[in-house]
Amino acid sequence: LQKNKKYYAIQLDETIFFAEGGGQPYDLGKIASVDLYYVYHGENHEVIHVTQEALNINENVQLTLNFQRRFDHMQQHSCQHLLSALFEKHFQLHTHSWWLAQKDECYIDLDYNPDVDFEFIERKANELILAGTKHTLTVLNSREEAINHTYYKENPQKLPEKFIEPLRLMDIDGFGVNPCCGTHVMKFSELECVKITNKINKVKGNTRIFFLCGNRAVKYLGKLINLEKDLVSILQTKDFLPIINKIIEENKKYKAEVKRLTTDLCSIISNQLIETDLNYIVYYGVEK
Repeated sequence: LQKNKKYYAIQLDETIFFAEGGGQPYDLGKIASVDLYYVYHGENHEVIHVTQEALNINENVQLTLNFQRRFDHMQQHSCQHLLSALFEKHFQLHTHSWWLAQKDECYIDLDYNPDVDFEFIERKANELILAGTKHTLTVLNSREEAINHTYYKENPQKLPEKFIEPLRLMDIDGFGVNPCCGTHVMKFSELECVKITNKINKVKGNTRIFFLCGNRAVKYLGKLINLEKDLVSILQTKDFLPIINKIIEENKKYKAEVKRLTTDLCSIISNQLIETDLNYIVYYGVEK
């Protein structure tokens, strides 16, 4: 929230808006005609809706969801679960954390393993997307219900000490169950496609992989195509990498030559000044 601005914290008896949490950003939309600014969980896990305009108390209101933003979050979050499941199944890599960026690439922090075949994981993920792999969501409304569920019977250590209902379990066909509070697509074909864009080893001892899926991946491809067009237009060739490398190397040589000439010039000027009877020196040089 910005300083020196007035905000209103609003509670509704029911809401369609997702509050920030579990690595996923908050929803946006409107309450009546008022724009939603932020959504978060209060101290007692109640959903707090933040606006910059007041609303009347005890008034019925219509909620309008920014579904384009929601669906983007659904795609990225479901894709994270799919990738994490594949890394776990094929390379026994546990997911430690992940981040759903507001835009551009999201990332997953995995156990460190320099020998992982990331192209294999990406190919498998896209095969499952093409096959329309499904998942089911189970909602547990009480601690007793959770204790009696097969997942928590087999993994009692994963049951939260502080149970906040409802608790949701995401079961991906053929990959097992994961607790998750986020929003997801109905089936993985809605992810459209996934691209692992980068990896960084040894981030806090883990491997961090960056990915895009769905509309974000399509937009990313569009940016790369436009960049390639611009480079081809400027350099007049599609084989632009050798030319760019040549320009970089030549630029290094020019900088080194400028530095040498500047040093020689400074030496000449200093010798001239020593030979004069002036009692002051004006210094000038080349900025780095």
